Amino acid sequence: ENERSNAGAMVGGIVACNYGLIEMCTCSSYIQGGKVIGGIAGYNSGSIIDCTFDGAISYNVKYTENDIISGIVGEMTGGKIYNCAFSGNIYINVKDWENREYAPYVNAINKDYLSFAGSGNCINNGKFYINTLNPSVTWRSWFVKHEHNQRKNVE
Repeated sequence: ENERSNAGAMVGGIVACNYGLIEMCTCSSYIQGGKVIGGIAGYNSGSIIDCTFDGAISYNVKYTENDIISGIVGEMTGGKIYNCAFSGNIYINVKDWENREYAPYVNAINKDYLSFAGSGNCINNGKFYINTLNPSVTWRSWFVKHEHNQRKNVE
C-alpha cells in the first residue's frame, strides 16, 4: 500500500544518473522522491569532484526495504567522489509502522564511496532529522546503530 513503483527511481539535484564528469558544482535545491536520492546525483559510475550539496533532501515515501538517501550520491557502482562536501539537511519522514526490519541507507556522502579508487577527502557538516515516526519504534537508536547509516549529526 505504501510502496511505490520504480518510476523515477533515481533522483539527484544535478542529474539522476552520472556516467561522466561532474565538477565544481553546488546544489542548493530542495529534493524529494525516488528510491535512490542523492544531493548531486542519484546514481554515479563517473567522477564527481569538488561539488557541494547545501540544500535539503526530504524522504517521504518508502519505495523498497532498502532505499538509499545520501547527501552527495545515492547509488554508486564505479567512478569516484573526491573533495565534495555535504552541508545540507536530510529529513526522514517515513513512518516505520510495520517493523524494525526496514533499513533505508542514509548517509552524508555515499554508503560505499571510500571503497572506490580515487575517492575521498569529503566533508560532512550536514544534519539529519527524523520526523513523524511511529513512537513505539526507537528509530534514533536503530538509525545510529546500523553500520550503513550516518552516525553523526542526527537530530
